[in-house]
Amino acid sequence: MTPLTAIILIGAIALLSSWYVYDGYLRVLRIAARGVRGMVWSSDGPPVQGVTILITAHNEGGSIEARIANALESCSGHSGAEVLVVSDGSTDSTAEVVRGIQDPRLRFHETSANVGKTAAQNEGLELVEGQVVVFTDADSSFGPGFLDAVKQGFLDARVGLVDCQVLFQQGDGKISENQSRYWRFEQSIRRIESDLGILAVASGAGLSIRRDLIQPMRDDVGEDCLLPLQVVEQGFLVRHMKDAQVIDRMPDSTEGELRARGRMTARNIRGTLSHRRLLNPLVHPGIAFALWSHKLFRWLSPLWVTAIVGSGLAITGLMFGWEVAVAVFGLVIVVTWCSIRTLRASRPLPGLSVLGTFSLANLGFAMGIVKSIRGTGPRYRNRPSPTAQAQKDR
Repeated sequence: MTPLTAIILIGAIALLSSWYVYDGYLRVLRIAARGVRGMVWSSDGPPVQGVTILITAHNEGGSIEARIANALESCSGHSGAEVLVVSDGSTDSTAEVVRGIQDPRLRFHETSANVGKTAAQNEGLELVEGQVVVFTDADSSFGPGFLDAVKQGFLDARVGLVDCQVLFQQGDGKISENQSRYWRFEQSIRRIESDLGILAVASGAGLSIRRDLIQPMRDDVGEDCLLPLQVVEQGFLVRHMKDAQVIDRMPDSTEGELRARGRMTARNIRGTLSHRRLLNPLVHPGIAFALWSHKLFRWLSPLWVTAIVGSGLAITGLMFGWEVAVAVFGLVIVVTWCSIRTLRASRPLPGLSVLGTFSLANLGFAMGIVKSIRGTGPRYRNRPSPTAQAQKDR
């Protein structure tokens, strides 16, 4: 095999892998959904007896009142539903604001210090009274009928966790059309995986789980990664409910999005690899197929992209000279940088915005891979409030 042939082969494999991650896997799922009898969800199970909405907050004094009002509104008409707010060492007015809300359905707990989000959740779980726990963030909000959809999901006794439908919006209140494109693709996959009974991921913005299935959570990963894996490992199903809608915010800057994706990837790699048995196709064929295709292969996509670019440059150098290859590489860098910068524009060019979204995601994945290789990361913390994060980004 000549060097040129080897380079072409490497590039072709990388291109195929990248296509599979961002297009092929969804196509495979759609074919499987048409050819395989999917899940027939039952509604004959016992109704949920009590729901606890668990909100962890750190220095959310400016927004926690509105968040609690939204959560309490969702509890209306649901007997036994309550809201439990856990302040993770807040040093602002969070505790004062929560204590000032007079509602018997609201309970409050303060940690002794800023112990981290997962540790604060673990403390809160000791106080939970509901049969189902809804994990959510202080900067998210539930859509109409959220708890109705959650309870409907649990009427099938095989379901251990209900995943929500997330709608992202920017700081100005408008639903994002730039970064949310990636999330719409993600949730298309989740809906089909759920219908096939192989879903093993969920969103922390509105994750609902049976209380007796929760196992101790390590503090460097996060509930959105660990709890779905715990549920399927115990033989229960994760179900995506499109009517359980949650409005969540996206980072207001590309830098914030990059940091968030890097942290998320590192946590999820650590969490997924801590449940290696689920990755064995001989033990859990459907779940393993979904985890490898949906998660691990996607996190490795920076390697596929690097191989594609590298092989293309090598072919260019061998055929047209290395000066041309260097010039092409510089052009690639410039176009990529411009595509990421254009995401900040109010009306970005369609082609550049797609490339920018793709590039930003892969940069975040690359950062996450590096963080996970370096070892166990810091404690999983609550996201900073929009105001605090904006000040930090300046």
